[in-house]
Amino acid sequence: MARLDEALNRFQGAWTGFSFSQKVILSTIVLAVIVSLVVFSMWLRKPSFAVLFSDLDITNAGEVTQELEQMGEEYRVTRGGTTVLVEADRVAELRIGLASAGVIHPGGVGYEIFDNNEIGVTDFVQQLNLKRALEGELSRTISSLTAVEKARVHIVFSKESIFKQGNQDATASVVVGLKRGYSLNRTQIVGITNLVSFSVEGLSPENVTVLDQTGNTLTRTAADESLGFSNAQIDLKRNLEGYLAGKAEEMLAVVLGPGKAVVRVDADLDFRRIETTKEMFDPQTVVRSEQSTEESNSQEGSRSENITTNYDINKSVERIVGSGGGINSLSVAVFVDGHYQENGPDGQREYVALSSEELSELEEAVKGAVGFDPSRNDVIKIVNLPFYSTGLENVSGDGSIMEWLPGLIGKIATVCILVLLFLLVRKHLSQMLSQEATFPAFSAGPVAPGGSGPILTQAELSLEERTKNVSRSDPDQVVKLIKTWMAE
Repeated sequence: MARLDEALNRFQGAWTGFSFSQKVILSTIVLAVIVSLVVFSMWLRKPSFAVLFSDLDITNAGEVTQELEQMGEEYRVTRGGTTVLVEADRVAELRIGLASAGVIHPGGVGYEIFDNNEIGVTDFVQQLNLKRALEGELSRTISSLTAVEKARVHIVFSKESIFKQGNQDATASVVVGLKRGYSLNRTQIVGITNLVSFSVEGLSPENVTVLDQTGNTLTRTAADESLGFSNAQIDLKRNLEGYLAGKAEEMLAVVLGPGKAVVRVDADLDFRRIETTKEMFDPQTVVRSEQSTEESNSQEGSRSENITTNYDINKSVERIVGSGGGINSLSVAVFVDGHYQENGPDGQREYVALSSEELSELEEAVKGAVGFDPSRNDVIKIVNLPFYSTGLENVSGDGSIMEWLPGLIGKIATVCILVLLFLLVRKHLSQMLSQEATFPAFSAGPVAPGGSGPILTQAELSLEERTKNVSRSDPDQVVKLIKTWMAE
């Protein structure tokens, strides 16, 4: 209790010694600290919300919010009504509860639509439910792919008619929403097409259309491919060119160094499908059959004989089918860097071009790597020029430093600003305490009894003068103060 009274007395004395501006600053700091604590405590007590479901349809979102109101749960709706937020610690429990209640239908309604069969349902309603169930099941299956976030499937069943012209084939459309940073390659698109076509009776893969969320058609029809190269042909051309260029660049990197050569290949491929039929005849004939007919006339006494001989000619038929993809010609372009040597005391690097012998050797090596064939009129061009990035390899390295350097600079600047603010506040408070609170219990007075000169107040005297005056007037108080400091 004595320590508390002593602390209060010291604080009261220090507060009395402060000037008006110092009191205002200190009160503002204390008030700011109290307000910050109150706001922080209120923020801690405020419940944090997390995403319960996102990218919902308006109808589905309405069912979710209605169910949450019936359950008495607090929720929020954002992003135009497509995202529902609830308290973070209730997300998992509410998801399970809403899923069991049948409010959420991932990918649409599936075969569970037939769980509750109603009596007296017409055939039209049954067909409609079958269509909805099949579309929902396919949507769920496609949405389970890694690159697909959500999917919608629309199916039109085939219609049979007593007239041939009235028959209508089954068709289907698939809209896929891809995840950020993902894309579908040709193999995945073909897989989705086959999945849908094999799941619907009478649906051929040509009648399935796949679109992405931006409306781009991912499947191409035969009519589209007839206007130019098909997707398979483009992929084959791109893969062949990349394979040949990679072989040459890998070989040159061993000799010249990484990043010292660039190779590009353009392949002219023959995608014509050739069918050749050959018929070859053997010049050696073989008697297949021989027929002899003899006629005689007794009245005239004449006789005739007819001989018919059938010859068989050997014939062989050969049918040759040539698949597309043959190479008509290759065009190869190669850029190579030169040598660098340091000249002078400054250590400046000077570019030295490759000699003609070196370029010839590199050209022959590239020809062997890409399978150069002069009979196909292949073309190769090798050019020796200084690269733009020369001299920056040692500074930038693989580029990893430039990726984290801006973030590091920002963090260092933030720490420096915080340290500077802390030092300024500490210095300002120490000055406030040292100016008025060092000896708060003593008031102004004359320097000595009988002294001459004007009477100065403590605020007008310097710290050194005030210390001398106090030590002369009341040495016991100074001793007590020093003891207090030593005890602390």
